[in-house]
Amino acid sequence: MKRRAPPTRAIVLAMSLLLGADPAGAATLRVGVSLITGNAGNPYQDISQPIATPAQAIFDALTAVDEAGTVTPALATSWTLESPTSWLVRLRPGIVFSNGEPLTAEALVVSAQHMATVAGRTETVGSMLYQVVGAEAVDALTARVRLSEPDPLFPLHAALWRIPAPKHWQTLTRETYRTAIGTGPFVATARTSNAMTLRANSQSWRRPRVDALQILQVADATSRVQALTSGAIDIALSLAPEDEAAVTAAGFVFHARPSTLVHFLGFVTTDPMSPVRDARVRRALTMAVNREAIVRQVLKGTTAQASQFAARGSFGYNAALEPLPYDPAAAKRLLSEAGFPNGLKLAMTTSVGRGSDALYYQQIAADLGKVGVALELRTEPAVKLNQTMFAGTWTTNMFNMYTRGLDAMTDYRFRACLGLATGRAPYHCDPELLPLLRRAIAEQDVEARRRLYGEVAAYEQRSPPGLLLWQDVEFDGLSPRVQGYAHAQDTILLDRVGLTAKQAGD
Repeated sequence: MKRRAPPTRAIVLAMSLLLGADPAGAATLRVGVSLITGNAGNPYQDISQPIATPAQAIFDALTAVDEAGTVTPALATSWTLESPTSWLVRLRPGIVFSNGEPLTAEALVVSAQHMATVAGRTETVGSMLYQVVGAEAVDALTARVRLSEPDPLFPLHAALWRIPAPKHWQTLTRETYRTAIGTGPFVATARTSNAMTLRANSQSWRRPRVDALQILQVADATSRVQALTSGAIDIALSLAPEDEAAVTAAGFVFHARPSTLVHFLGFVTTDPMSPVRDARVRRALTMAVNREAIVRQVLKGTTAQASQFAARGSFGYNAALEPLPYDPAAAKRLLSEAGFPNGLKLAMTTSVGRGSDALYYQQIAADLGKVGVALELRTEPAVKLNQTMFAGTWTTNMFNMYTRGLDAMTDYRFRACLGLATGRAPYHCDPELLPLLRRAIAEQDVEARRRLYGEVAAYEQRSPPGLLLWQDVEFDGLSPRVQGYAHAQDTILLDRVGLTAKQAGD
C-alpha cells in the first residue's frame, strides 16, 4: 500500500485541538472546514456551506429541498394554505429533541416568537423569513404559522427554518444561543475555537452511520488537503480547483458539489455619472468576457456559465434562456452606440476567496481590455465589501457578488429599489423593471408566479444588473474510507455518511 506523507507540523498542531479521544472501536467522521463561527450551534445563523456544517448536523428544518428543487417533508410532513397569510403545518409524530423534549407545535410557537424579535430579525434565518410574525398551536402536532404578507412559497422558504428545543431555548441568552439543542443526527458535546466534537444522536429520526463527528477548522485550503491526504481528516470541504491533482495523486476522491450560489459582478447603477447606467454598456461588458473558457480552464468544466440570476433547480428558473454569447465584436458595437467608441475606464472591487478567484478576475480584466475597457481591480476583505454594500458608499463601478437560495426573488429585496429592506442601500435601480418585480412578488398563484419569475429573468438579459458568470461549485476531498457521501442543494447529508474500517498500514 502506498505510504502517505506524514502530516505537517501545522496539521499535527491543528489536530491536537480536537476534543477528546475516540472511544474504543468508535467510528468517528472527521471533517475539515475553513471556518467554525462563534455562532456554530445557533439554528438561526450560518445557512451556507462550509460554515453551516455544525448547524446541519445538530438541527432539522421544517422542510427540505432535493437536487431538483422539489420541496419534501422534514420535521413537517404536510403544509396547507389556510388563508393568504396563514399556513397550517403538520409535524412529524414521535420526534424528540436530543434532551428528551418532544417535538410539538409549541416548538414552532417559541421559534416564531424569537424570529419576530428585534434580535431575531438581525440573524440570517430571521431576516430571510421576515414574513413569519408568529405561530399558534392548533393541536399537539399542528401549528398555524402567521405571516405579515402572503407567501405562496412558504414551504420552500421553510427549508431554512431550523427548530431548537423550545424549553431549553427559553433558558438561553443571546450569548449562549450557540448551545441550542436540536433533533438532528448529532449532538454537540465539546467546543474549542478551532474544533467541535459531536456524538451520534441515538434518538434522531435520521440516526447517523457513524458514532461521532468531529469538525476541525483548518483555514488554509492547502493545509486541508494535507490533513486529508495524511489521514488526519476524512472529508475536506471547500477546496480549490487547483487542489485536484494533489488529492487524486494520493488516491483520494475530488468531488465537485454544485451550490445554489450564482456568481456575478454587480453593476453600481445608482451613480448618475457611471457608464454602467447604460444597459448597452452592461450587455457589452458581459459579451466581452469569455466565461465559457474560464469555466473550462479555471473551474475544470465542473459548472456552466449562467443564463440568469437564479440557480438551476430554483423556483422560477427559466430553462428557455441561453447565456449571452461571447461576442467581442458585438460588445464593441454596443459600446460605440452608448457613446464609448474609444473604450472607457472602470473600477471593480473584489474580495478574493480561494486562489482561483484571482485567476478569473484577471482573465475578466484581460478580456475587457480587448474591447477597450480598462478595468482596475481593487481587492478588499469581504467584511468591508459587505459594509460598503449595506451603506451604498461605493467608489467603484462594479463588485463581485452572488445570488443565493432557491427563490430567485429573494435578493431583489436588497439590490432593487423596492423599499423592502430597511437599512440597506440598493445598488441597482431599474424603473422599467420595478412594476414586473412587484407583480412577481405579489402574485399568489404559484404557476403564474413562476411565469413572472421567468419574465424577470428574460428582461434582465436585455438590461443586466450584473455581469453574469456561473453557478457556483464547491470542491470537496474525500478519503477512500468515506461511504454514502451525499448532498442536496446547500445541505450535506451527514446522516448518510459512513466509514469503512481502517486497513493495516493506514
